Amino acid sequence: MDHLAAAPQYLDKNYAATLCIWDRLFGTFEEEVEQPVYGLVKPLGSFNPMWAQVHHFFEMAKRTWQYSGFDRVRVWLKGPEWGFPPAPPATRAGQRKHDVRLSVAEIAWLAATLLVAIAGTTALLWFQEMLPLSRKAGLAIFLLALMASWGFLLDRRLIWRRRASAPNAAPGPV
Repeated sequence: MDHLAAAPQYLDKNYAATLCIWDRLFGTFEEEVEQPVYGLVKPLGSFNPMWAQVHHFFEMAKRTWQYSGFDRVRVWLKGPEWGFPPAPPATRAGQRKHDVRLSVAEIAWLAATLLVAIAGTTALLWFQEMLPLSRKAGLAIFLLALMASWGFLLDRRLIWRRRASAPNAAPGPV
């Protein structure tokens, strides 16, 4: 699954995990000559799962104002690499490890909220035909907020900023 690699030679390559004939047919096959470094070319800088889903749009909006004329539209129509220099080489030695030290209470919070999220998602899917739209929306918003709390904890933001029990090792700004 090299399409998840951050090294330039593996970007957008090897999508077919089990049948590489498709990659060979469409020209996306790349022989693995070294162990790939997985991740994003430009690190996200956050553990927040909600930010991971939308950060591309904010980056594109910011880039829009750096151009003029039709290039502002091209930012949205071209691929994410348009207007950027080629990706720098990615190595295991240069890869920053995401290592957040958590207290026992914080681990318990994550475990408990994970169980609540699994139960809530199961309930949402199981009873989707019986629940009114307002209840479904409320449960979905609750589950999204719960998942966002995991990112806030791991990034040491909001309520966890004041009571950080261990040094911040999050990959981004706090």
